[in-house]
Amino acid sequence: MSKHNKFIKEQERLQQEEQKNHPTGTFNDSFNQTQSGMPNTSGMTWKEIGGLILFLLIIFVGYSIYKFFFN
Repeated sequence: MSKHNKFIKEQERLQQEEQKNHPTGTFNDSFNQTQSGMPNTSGMTWKEIGGLILFLLIIFVGYSIYKFFFN
């Protein structure tokens, strides 16, 4: 086996050991993260936030045009 394959096998083995020792570790981490009060945008880059704002703006403008012409 190459060094890369050995490294991957070692990572998988360590990950499985960690899951056996702490089966609720991931659940507990996610639960604690939701309790922190941080908004969901804390992990987003400025491009992702800008894309989200642009998407919401397009939805709002489209809805406004729809209401203007069909009401």
